[in-house]
This record gives sequence, C-alpha cells and structure tokens, in this order.
Amino acid sequence: MNVQRSVTALIWILVIAAAGCAAAGCVPYSVLQPLGALLRRPDDVTPERYARYLHVCWFFAVACGIAALLVRKFRRDVDRFLRDCLAQHYEPVVAEPDERVFYVLTLLLITVGLLLRWSRLFDPMAYDEAYTFLNFARRSWIIAIADYNSTNNHLLNTFLMHWSYRLLGDAEWALRLPVFLVGGLMLVMAARWSRPWFSPRESCLVTAMVAVSPMLITYSANARGYMFIAAATLVLDAALWKMHCSPARSARATVIAWCAVVAGCWSMPIMLYGVIACCGWYVLVPIFERPLLTSVIRRRARILVVLLGTAALVVMAGYAPSYVFRGLLFLQDPIMQPDSGPYAQQLADSWKGAYLWWTDGAVPAFVWLPLAIVGLFTWPRTAEYWLRWLSPFLVVLVINVAQGVAPPPRIYMFLAPWFYLTVSRGITRLIDLAPDWRRGGVVVTGLALAIAGTVYTVRHPVLFDPADRTSYVSIRNLIELLEEDLADEPNDADRLIAPLPADLPSIFYLERAGLTIPVNGEPLEGETVWLITRHGESPEEVLTSTLVGLNEYVDRFEPWQPVASFRTLELHRSSLR
Repeated sequence: MNVQRSVTALIWILVIAAAGCAAAGCVPYSVLQPLGALLRRPDDVTPERYARYLHVCWFFAVACGIAALLVRKFRRDVDRFLRDCLAQHYEPVVAEPDERVFYVLTLLLITVGLLLRWSRLFDPMAYDEAYTFLNFARRSWIIAIADYNSTNNHLLNTFLMHWSYRLLGDAEWALRLPVFLVGGLMLVMAARWSRPWFSPRESCLVTAMVAVSPMLITYSANARGYMFIAAATLVLDAALWKMHCSPARSARATVIAWCAVVAGCWSMPIMLYGVIACCGWYVLVPIFERPLLTSVIRRRARILVVLLGTAALVVMAGYAPSYVFRGLLFLQDPIMQPDSGPYAQQLADSWKGAYLWWTDGAVPAFVWLPLAIVGLFTWPRTAEYWLRWLSPFLVVLVINVAQGVAPPPRIYMFLAPWFYLTVSRGITRLIDLAPDWRRGGVVVTGLALAIAGTVYTVRHPVLFDPADRTSYVSIRNLIELLEEDLADEPNDADRLIAPLPADLPSIFYLERAGLTIPVNGEPLEGETVWLITRHGESPEEVLTSTLVGLNEYVDRFEPWQPVASFRTLELHRSSLR
C-alpha cells in the first residue's frame, strides 16, 4: 500500500466533501422542498428544517475544509501514523504453561455465556424492543435515524435492526441479532480487558461473572443500545491502556479507540460518561508519576484532541439527519431534566438499584459487597490502577450531580465489569490465603459460577427485572390464541384492551399475524372487546387503572367471560350492553 498516495487521496476526499457540502448549502428552498417526496412527502421540508439543513451543510463544509488543510500541513505526521498502523501486527495472547488451565477455563466460560445468551434470543418481544421496531426500525433507514425525538431512539441499534429486519425478517432472533453479536463481543472483551489488570485468574472470574449475569444476558438479547455502550467502553478503556503502556506501538490502539468512541456515541449519548472517564485517567496518570512528565501530558493531550475531534465530526454526521428533522427536541426528554424532590435520596436509590442489577442472579446480593471491599483493600497502590478504576464511577457521579438527575439503574450497566473486577480481586486475595488452592480455587469458583448461572437461567422464564417484564412472556401465545378465535368469527368487529406495558408487544404480534384490530381506545357499540389482565387482577381493576382509564365503561360491559389463562396473563372477553 502506497501511504503517500493514501494521504493525498484523503486530502482530496476532504476537499471534495467540503465542496459538496458547500454546494448542497446553496440549493434554494424552492428546489429542495419537492425532493422531500423521495424520502417521505414534500410537506416534511419546512422552513425550520431547511434552516437547520443549511446549518449542517455549511458546518461540514467548513469542518472538512479545515480538516483538509490540517492533513496537508501535518501530512508527515499522518504519513508516519499510517505507516505505524501497517507495521504493527496483531499480538496474540501467549499462555504460559502454568496459566493454560485459566485460558481453557476462559474459553469454556465464554462458550457458556454465548449459549445462555442464545437461549434468550427467541423470547417474546419486550416493550422497549417493540417500541424501537414499531416506531423506528421498520421505517426507511434514513427516517429511522432522523426521527430522534427522544434519547429512547438508540440510533446505531435502530440502524442495524432496520437492516437485519430487511434481510432476515421480523422474527425475534433477527431483530436481536446485532445486539446478540455485540453481547458475544462483550464476553471476549471482558476477558481481554481484565487480563492486563492483574493475572489470568482475575480474568477468568470476571469472564464468569459477565457470562452468567442476568442483566448482561438479558440486554444481550434485548434489541436496545445499552450493550453497545458496555462493549464500546471496554474497548475504549483497553485501547487507552495499550496506548499508556506502549506509546511507541499504539497506532492501531488509537484507531481502535477512535472506532469505540464513534460507535458508542452514535449508539447513545451516555457514551460520553465512558469517553470522559477513560480519557480522563489516560491524561491524568502522568501527573502522579515522578518525575512529572509534562511532555507526556502534552503528547497525550494532542493525541486526544485529534482522536476526539475527528470522532466528533463523524458522530455529528451520524446525528445530522436527526438535527435537520427534529432539531434539539431530544433535550426535552424527561431523562435530561433535573429531578424534583429529595435529590440525594433519589441519587442514592439509583446507585443502590445499579448495585442490585449488577449482583442479581444465583449469588445473593449481600455476598458481593464484602468481596469488593476486600478487593479494594488489596488493590495495587499505584496511581494508574486507582485512577483507571475510580475514574468511571467518579465521572458518572459528578456528571449526575452537575445535571441534577438520578438516572435509572440501566444507565449504570456499563460499570458492571469494573465492579466485577473488584470482586474478582477480592476472591483471589482470599484464595491466596491457602497457597495450595491458588489455581484450583479459581477453577472451582469459575465453574461454580457457570453452573449456578446456568441453572438460574434455565429456571427463570423471566431472567431479569420481572416486575417490568413478566407480562411479555405470554403475549405471543395470547395473540396466537386470539388469532385462532378471530379466524372462527371473521366478520366480527373486535378491539383489544392491553394495558401498558403489554400494549406495544401486542401490536407487534397482531401486525405480524396480519390482524388489524385496534388496540386500546374507547370501545364502540357492536365490538367484541378482548381484555388482558395479569393473574390476580379483575377486568374491572384493569379498566379503572390509570394505564387504561375506562372508568365510565365498567358498568356498560356484559359480564366478562374468561377465555384462557397463560403463564403470566389472562384473556377475557365481553361486549357493550
């Protein structure tokens, strides 16, 4: 590969991109509006959107032009960087003879983790997954990523789900395939990321905890963006550690870090937690070294300016359609607003919830904290280890306090590997108290976690967060039965009352079955009304709940007839008198 030609080509690409963006910014509104029909309809091109379109065009025209000038000015540095990337080869993990048992155990644990995630790939659709598919992913890909009306549209996941749907259909496994693959990558990354911290022993235990965590298994088979953030943060932290330890051989690690920033930030804005945390320790560590290496700090700062600056341009390009279409509407999302009430208590509850999420599963929650405390007490007394571990927790806490928000526990999911690393350190330190068990104790503990996690997964139809997910389990079977009943009465008018969170999964399965009956809303005369309740709930309780709000109709229905009972739900039938 001719590196000099590649640099020249990059300069020309940036120049052409700048010229193209400038030309696009000169297209008048009268010409652009009819072109809206190519995407959806001409009425979508409004003066407000046209103004934001001009913002995007001229911003990227200037940005690409400046980038072209910078690449030309520093082309020797760019040339050297590309040559270093080509010269550096993949460095395989070499297992010492006395460590091979741990690598075999790690491979076994990764296999167990993949199988546990695969076992959940075919579960019925959950509410948030159905929300993503029905509102975004099944539309054209450009509209899917442009309709960013709240942070609940995880753009990278939506984009990948859209193409998975187009290529493989709307089966549950097809819509979840991108997240499943990232969940598998998370297992491998957890093993690779945790290895340089201490030894293969801790890496085995971290891999075991990640493999059997109900939280991580569930979100590896849940078509949302949280697993992208968890994996991207691990990749970024591991790449920056490589850059820290081997600055002379860090070109490829820099590219990997750049990719992690781009993928994570395009997945969800909360990736900024991980970016600030990882880049923070990377810059601050030299301050605590003796002697103070100011040249190292300046060099690292320059690296991060280029890395984050170029990544920001690519990320902004990914969000550009959403800015044109929706502006900054996502800033009005309730999750972005300060919480009302006793904030300190709310924040404490959020962190407590995160801890319960991390420790959910076969091992009781009260066992984890003492092990984590032991791990911290025996933590290496070096600045790089403490800063690298503390930075993610501290950054998240400081940003939460600065925003005045107490996020839901799922926001903290990407911190789980750092917590598991602390617990694994505590376990190995305790095992070291019996020197003859240094190897066997880790092997037994890792296998015990794998067995206990497998048994726990098999025994729980709803693996994680049952309070919110229980109703989804039976929706697929319920709609299949409803389809059979409606086939026997094809000319009747029907309506389904499905209280949240059963409504969107119901719509998903109704549409997949080709049934066009309305879901929720006010019943009409002559309609057969089907009502979903949970076990122990009466139809009257559901109708008068705040989620349904049909209080005035309670006395207007004929006596409700039970149709069928499922694992978590019951189906009833009635009509207006």
